[in-house]
Amino acid sequence: MTLSKADVHQLYGGESYRGLWEKALNAIESDDVSFKLHTGDVRTANDISGLLGAFDRPKPARRAVRPGTRTTVTVAELDTRLRRGKFGGGLRELLELLTGKPVLTRAERRAIFESELARVGLARDHWADAWLDHCRNPKRMDATEVRTTARQCAAVLAELVLDPSARTDEHKPLESFAEIFTGSANGLSTRELAGQLVLRALALAHGRSTPVTSHERWLLWLKSGVIMDDKSTWDVFISHAHEDKDDFVRPLAAELDRAGLRVWYDEFTMVPGDSVRESIDRGIRRSQAGILIMSAHFFHKFWTKQETNGLFSMASSHGTRLIPVLHELDPKELVNHSPMLADLYAIRSEVGMEAVVAGALRAVGKRAGGSPTG
Repeated sequence: MTLSKADVHQLYGGESYRGLWEKALNAIESDDVSFKLHTGDVRTANDISGLLGAFDRPKPARRAVRPGTRTTVTVAELDTRLRRGKFGGGLRELLELLTGKPVLTRAERRAIFESELARVGLARDHWADAWLDHCRNPKRMDATEVRTTARQCAAVLAELVLDPSARTDEHKPLESFAEIFTGSANGLSTRELAGQLVLRALALAHGRSTPVTSHERWLLWLKSGVIMDDKSTWDVFISHAHEDKDDFVRPLAAELDRAGLRVWYDEFTMVPGDSVRESIDRGIRRSQAGILIMSAHFFHKFWTKQETNGLFSMASSHGTRLIPVLHELDPKELVNHSPMLADLYAIRSEVGMEAVVAGALRAVGKRAGGSPTG
């Protein structure tokens, strides 16, 4: 290239070329060999015609384009004309000078992410190819973000549980990733690009669809070894007899979830292959409160007895709250089953689902939506 940067901007940075360079940049980054261009007004049509060799002598390289029409331009044709003209360099070189940004093809974007995955030993994982294909889309991130984002994603993924058959009893709080995101504890937020890409990788790794709801995202982070705070994993653990699922427990769990609580409920939390005992142990140990759905069936089940014992133990040692809910059970019957539980103030299911949810929220000190009470 024989022109200075100022000369390049003066010669090729005018308004008449703007549409051409935008289309050319998109074509290169999308690996397209050609693109359609609207020629615009007379000046734009003449400038583009001249650039493409329509006025060459003795033999024009192509016919002049007419104003207000569409013409097909190939990337190779444009590159060749620039190399032979005053600029003396290639199309990518010109675009980088004009935009002040690197120009990266899909393959190059993919290679950058793959290199970062390889650096942390993840490039051969079963989910990697599909994820790398996802990351190469130029519409997903500006070219200036690619290297930083790839490095951040790889650094986070290296710290997470990516094997769907693995069991983890220790969870890292969100704050532990702050340094990767230049000190921002919100770096894993799905509002941020890296957070979105990491979440996509986790979904692929664990064989799940990309989460849509906040509860789905939270469960996927949890499965991957991340909690959103360092106090507890779940707000409430629901202990119940399976006979009460359909008419009360499942709707209650759904309403608690909609209210913003993180709910340990077997149908939400456990997946095929999980150890029942280990999952329940983990749920009881890392829940702020235990909801006991006490019915005529509750006191005759092995697991509800075990769960009640575990929750009482956590209440005495760690302050876990117990939230009794009487479901079609007379308080006098409760005394016969468990005098200790009868001593606790209970919510009665017949007051309605809304009142039960409100009572649970008060017990864990939160408002609907998950925010803490003052």
